[in-house]
Amino acid sequence: MDLARRRFLQGSVRQEQAVNRLPWLISLQCMQDACTRCGDCISACPTGVVQKGEGGFPELNFSRAECTFCHACVDVCAQPLFDMQASPWKVSAAVQPSCLNQHGVYCRSCLDVCDVRALTVEFAGPGQQHILLNNDICNGCGACAAVCPEHAISIQNHVGGDAHVG
Repeated sequence: MDLARRRFLQGSVRQEQAVNRLPWLISLQCMQDACTRCGDCISACPTGVVQKGEGGFPELNFSRAECTFCHACVDVCAQPLFDMQASPWKVSAAVQPSCLNQHGVYCRSCLDVCDVRALTVEFAGPGQQHILLNNDICNGCGACAAVCPEHAISIQNHVGGDAHVG
């Protein structure tokens, strides 16, 4: 099933929103071909980050929660959709210009929840600071995106693959 074609045929020609797929997913095509859309992965997710997306396919909503890589979604799935030998995905966070720190407002919500310490602060003068992201460290868990009061952090694909489809 081609979701882009489906949207077009339904008359939806809007800009396509990025969709974050489950970790360890072999490929988007594999999911579209084999996922039964049963919802077991949604029910099994302890953080609630997995939700039903377009076409009934599971997707991750990082504005709600983070992925802890507990692999409950993988364990409960009866379909051969996952490769546990691979890295969970090839995504990381991106800080947008709407970040409060870039507007002189002190905020450290994202830094406080980043377990891998991929985020740091760069001071650029009195009242000016920027949140910097080290993509080599970021695991794309989404914890920072979930707590950001301005929704200024998004989870994006930086190194290829199709875990983040947009």
